[in-house]
Amino acid sequence: VMDYLAPNVQLKVNRFELSDAYPKDVGSYDRLMVRWGYTPNADKATLDAMVRDGYAAGNVYPRDSDPRWAEYDWGKDPVAWLRTTQEVRRGILERFGPEQLKVGEPVYGLQLRLNLAYLYHRFGIQAAQQYVGGQYQTNALAGDGQLPVEWVPGARQKEALDLLVAALSPENLDLPDRVLAALPGAPSGTAETRERFAPEAGDAFSLLGAARSLAGLVVRPLLEPQRAARLTLPTPDGPALDDVIRRLASATWGAPPDASLRRAALRRVTQRVVLDALLDLAARPEASPEVRAAAHSGLVRLRLSLRARISRDPVAEAHLRLAERDLREYLEQPEVRKLQSPPPVPPGRPIGE
Repeated sequence: VMDYLAPNVQLKVNRFELSDAYPKDVGSYDRLMVRWGYTPNADKATLDAMVRDGYAAGNVYPRDSDPRWAEYDWGKDPVAWLRTTQEVRRGILERFGPEQLKVGEPVYGLQLRLNLAYLYHRFGIQAAQQYVGGQYQTNALAGDGQLPVEWVPGARQKEALDLLVAALSPENLDLPDRVLAALPGAPSGTAETRERFAPEAGDAFSLLGAARSLAGLVVRPLLEPQRAARLTLPTPDGPALDDVIRRLASATWGAPPDASLRRAALRRVTQRVVLDALLDLAARPEASPEVRAAAHSGLVRLRLSLRARISRDPVAEAHLRLAERDLREYLEQPEVRKLQSPPPVPPGRPIGE
């Protein structure tokens, strides 16, 4: 066994359903390969007929970038899988806390588990992102009946984008008070570990740092140069790059004020992640001219909106003025922009990190 599968966990009436967590049998593609490879004395016509049967059953061997392929999703619908993982994540976080520890176990151990709960939906996010600007591509042969290239339907792209944008809301980034009160620093002499969020606040757990990591997982791949370039290609009904930029800006910078101080701080985290990702996209030399133009247009709109915004909260005002300065600096002197490193994230793949 060289890799792990994603478990199929479902939330059913306030309990986790694990009866179908892992496959109990091989899949239809596996059966096709065994038939193709081990049928004795099979001639070319027989083998071709097997492959055509596989195509008719929906078997496909796609490229890694194909939206039908995602390493740790479950089922054939990445959008539905993201919705499921979001629901399970909420259930996990509702139960998360020191009650899960054995008597005498260090409470610090919760920090080592937190990223598994907080980022439970990370692979659902990754799978759904492949729908946005996604294109189905087959390893087609002339005359085999396969459709070589087909865009993901626009409605499915927009549905995926809606769920991804919703993942940036402060409500989805927040943690309960009882959890935040149970996340002490590591005991003295404890070795550093990659299994916790980056200690940007030293021994104090930083909810803002965790939210920055999650927001980066959502935003950065959506504004990756090659995906952005696909979003500039003419398609029948899919979202354009400008649509994606507007949605991200509207959900963060254009959102109404948050009454809670903590939720307001989490909103500022997502605003900054969107701004930095957009500035980086506009500054990337490998980005196409169409991509840079769309990113530049989005930055100009954002700068105009920030000029008119003033906050009585000194923290929010400082955040606004820094953003405005960074926008002005890039728009007036783009050559000085240095690409930012994505927010650090604990490793997610079970093998290969």
